[in-house]
Amino acid sequence: MIYASFIAGICCLLLGSQIHTEWGPNWLTAAAIYLFSIAYILGAGTVPFVLLGEAFLPEVKSFIIMMVVEWTWLCNFLILLIFNPTGIGLLAWAQWSISVDAIQPLFMPSKKRKYAEMAKSSRFI
Repeated sequence: MIYASFIAGICCLLLGSQIHTEWGPNWLTAAAIYLFSIAYILGAGTVPFVLLGEAFLPEVKSFIIMMVVEWTWLCNFLILLIFNPTGIGLLAWAQWSISVDAIQPLFMPSKKRKYAEMAKSSRFI
């Protein structure tokens, strides 16, 4: 986790200096954002979810996990709106959802894929 946090910090420094001074090509900005996201997920990003298993009783654990995931996505959505107030963040959110729906049938068994295609075409009765 220390190495992942160190890499995330370096990515933040690279990203900040790239945006401020524009010393590199434009694709470097996107690469720094992607590397930061990967390092964050491999490092400190999973800590709240791991701690939930230890901090709460089994009777309320599923409810608390639901609340934490909901709060995480709500904060992510608000960050999108803060840093991109024109609404393009909403379009990116919708585009990601559509692409996931297009990819999911590729991993389904052929029988389930047939039923999913029938349901989409509304011929499924």
